[in-house]
Amino acid sequence: MVSQGDGRTRPAVEPGGRKRCPVSRLRVWGGAVTHKSPLGTLVFSSLLAGIGLYWLGSLDKGSSALVALTAATIFGIGKTFLWPTMIGVTAEQFPRGGALLLSLMGGAGMLSVAIVLPLMGGRMDRLGPGAALQMVAGLGAILAVVFALMWLYFKSRGGYRAVHISDRGDAGRDKTAAAQLAY
Repeated sequence: MVSQGDGRTRPAVEPGGRKRCPVSRLRVWGGAVTHKSPLGTLVFSSLLAGIGLYWLGSLDKGSSALVALTAATIFGIGKTFLWPTMIGVTAEQFPRGGALLLSLMGGAGMLSVAIVLPLMGGRMDRLGPGAALQMVAGLGAILAVVFALMWLYFKSRGGYRAVHISDRGDAGRDKTAAAQLAY
């Protein structure tokens, strides 16, 4: 149950299973944009996440709560689309990888957390929490460059398209199927 602020409560999940969560609503609303340009979404999300983290790291004690909330919202919007879109691009570009590849992507994400957290802690001990957030914001800029290069690569090949398992060149494929793929 979730409090509505006036003494009443409502279920956290609506009848029919739909969650009342801003992140879920953003993902539903932004799904149409993400499906049209997943790599553009990754570039934009990386930039938003990096900008939000950098802004949060640059706040001082005199900053208002509204400014902090705005910076956190920008970061939140960026990270909302980042991970699910990365998983989607991986699934679309490497369909034969299946659950194993998606699990490896999740493992790579967890490994990156295991590497970054001690670095953040050391930076926080030396320079404070703002400097640690600004350091990690640099990763958003690096990801934006990597995703922009991927976007340019796909653009040079005629645009981003999902790969279908039958597109990968099965040995038993007949000449008709090969001719259809030649376009």
